[in-house]
Amino acid sequence: MDKEDMEFFNKAYLRDPNDALDPRFSPILVNDLSNLPPALIITSEYDPLRDSAETYVVRLTEADVSTVVVRFNGVIHSFYNLSIQHTRVAIGLIGSVLKQAFYSKH
Repeated sequence: MDKEDMEFFNKAYLRDPNDALDPRFSPILVNDLSNLPPALIITSEYDPLRDSAETYVVRLTEADVSTVVVRFNGVIHSFYNLSIQHTRVAIGLIGSVLKQAFYSKH
């Protein structure tokens, strides 16, 4: 994603640039993350949003939210749309985490 792509998506998702400061759009801005459910955060090496996502992981961990984070190196944002090995691994990981969340005995 380049600057032009980021501008396109910001216009598509935000009614107004100030919406980016709304915690519903940017959950990292929420003050208290402690009551959130477990999270799986998948990032990619060549993603302009990677650092924000990984900072969010730090915040979740500090709030004692069970969090799994995996960075896929060598790929771009939305790599899961590509027919590559990383995609199969990411989808398998998502499936495993969901299976555990919904079917494991607590």
